[in-house]
Amino acid sequence: MSRNHDNFADLITFTRASTATFVGSNGLIQSATTNIPRIDFDPVTNDRKGLLIEESRTNLFTYSEDFSDSDWTKFGSATVTASTVTTPDGGQSGFVLETSSTNRLEDTPSTAITGTATLSIFGKHNNVSFIVLQIIDSSANGQRQWFKIDDGTLGSSTAVGTGKNLSNASITDMGSGFYRLSMSVDGFSSQTGRCLIYLARTDSSFDASSGDAAIIYGAQLEQGSFPTSYIPTSGAAATRAADIATIATSAFGYNQDEGTFLAEASTFDGEGSSKIVFLASSSGAQSTDRFLLFFSSSEALKFEIETGNVQQANIVRGTGFLNSFKKMAAAYQENNAAFAITDLAASTDTSCTIPANTILTLGRFTGTNLSLNGHMKKFQYFPRRLSDTQLQEITR
Repeated sequence: MSRNHDNFADLITFTRASTATFVGSNGLIQSATTNIPRIDFDPVTNDRKGLLIEESRTNLFTYSEDFSDSDWTKFGSATVTASTVTTPDGGQSGFVLETSSTNRLEDTPSTAITGTATLSIFGKHNNVSFIVLQIIDSSANGQRQWFKIDDGTLGSSTAVGTGKNLSNASITDMGSGFYRLSMSVDGFSSQTGRCLIYLARTDSSFDASSGDAAIIYGAQLEQGSFPTSYIPTSGAAATRAADIATIATSAFGYNQDEGTFLAEASTFDGEGSSKIVFLASSSGAQSTDRFLLFFSSSEALKFEIETGNVQQANIVRGTGFLNSFKKMAAAYQENNAAFAITDLAASTDTSCTIPANTILTLGRFTGTNLSLNGHMKKFQYFPRRLSDTQLQEITR
């Protein structure tokens, strides 16, 4: 993250009022202390994803790893025993879950959810092919999803009762045979989420038999429409605070009259209306005078200029960029704004006035919970308005 001779990473004021986890360069989940940024890596390829920027979330489970605790009810023949298998954090924090038929492991956190609930857990194949996750409300209305943990593919889903929709399901390779399984169910109205974990031999069934087992680790229930980084708990629900990264424009030779921002970023938020890449504004004027670059609800990329509470430019490029890194170049000059992204040439606006900006915020809209919910791999600034041809070149 650099501009010529200056290193943006050294100029950033970074805050986060809690610890938070990320995947390190060794492919393992680790923890960053309060106010320390997280440089996240792919757990399988070890590719550097960049600065992880997320909104605040709470893991509602009080025991995310200790499945032997009484908070986790074992129905019928279901049992859990401590495992010696290395878990995604490099320790031995997992449990062997054994169940048969509709016997299961279950927990119902006491905090009510409104909107969408996302349930996730890390699972590894032992001798049974499927882990089945289910979220229902107190009236037994919800959704159920099968996850094939021997090859990392999604199985079937079915409704349980009425009134709840499965908005998202995913299975993510975490390396060493572990997958993170996630499902998001909407339609909650100040209701608790009852979370059930089954095993199965085949898709769309409850045909596990005595001795069938899988390794589980790191359960998380959060209010939100997609899973975020793992939040460990032990005895109480825990909250990860939002990531906030700011830079005073005076710190990096900002040119008020003209300039170009270059970013490479991605978002894993498929539901939010504005996933912020950067906001440039003056203190207290972020709603009226600003540059704003963000992923829209359709994962299009938008560059907006606002001056005196009047929109000066709104340039939109592409769509459907969920979980996809894109390079994006936003250039400004009076009556000469432009925006280019990977594989798409610059689009321009020739009627705009430029606001005076004093603060650059990465991945967040100040004073709101609007965040990138993704990764910033690169950020660069040029104190001049690059040509449209140059914008296309630097976004290749």
